Amino acid sequence: MQVITIIKYFKKSQRLTSLLRKFSQGQDSTRTLKLPCVTRWGSHITSLKSLKANRSALQILAVREDVEIARDIKDLILSDDFWTKTDPTTQGLELTQDEELQGMEFIYNLSQYLSLFNVMADLACYKAKENFWARRFLWSSLDSIELIIRWKGICGSTELSKVAIRILSAPCTSAATERSFSIQGYIHNNKRNRLATERAEKISFICYNWNLKHKHEHENIQFHEENEEENVIEAFIDEVNDYNSSDEMEPIQFVVCNNVESDID
Repeated sequence: MQVITIIKYFKKSQRLTSLLRKFSQGQDSTRTLKLPCVTRWGSHITSLKSLKANRSALQILAVREDVEIARDIKDLILSDDFWTKTDPTTQGLELTQDEELQGMEFIYNLSQYLSLFNVMADLACYKAKENFWARRFLWSSLDSIELIIRWKGICGSTELSKVAIRILSAPCTSAATERSFSIQGYIHNNKRNRLATERAEKISFICYNWNLKHKHEHENIQFHEENEEENVIEAFIDEVNDYNSSDEMEPIQFVVCNNVESDID
């Protein structure tokens, strides 16, 4: 938030923007301050890089007596601690006890999901620099090798590496959200446009999460792309009917409205 506060402060002032451009030595668009976009996660990295690229120019403006800058903004710009925190590689170096416990709990839960049962022993040795992690060359190569390559190559024989690779290779994407929009669009369409918002939300929630729960059970089932959503709904209703059959409940009827001929001229 401090990064965004500084960028907004300078962008709101035409004079400060002009002076910043002057002291940043050139009109290169890559050096201009950029605000992040809410719907584009990668824009936060671009915003951070733009601020760091203008660090020298910002500090020059902060010490000039003829330039008026708010005291809190000036203190941030001249603070070495602030610029250290803007480096992503420093994040996580100083964790509180509660934050450390949360991290270890997350690693444990992920290892159980991956059916890896020696991860916590590896983690204890990693933190204590014992056994496999006692070798000095493993720590001296931290700055020269990318983390994911290091875990895949040098540390690939440990179970902890499988958890690390899973975390480091997680893509920053909104694809899951886009899929939920597609399912909602199928449920609340032109043929079913009288569904109340709350009811459409509940049906979308059930359909999407049912699909997530059973996605590994139906990997061998081949669906046509144009009928994929209908097949998902049909499979969901079939399961509900199987569950209800033990209670002698009336099965749910799935009616396909396509190709229905009307008798009305």
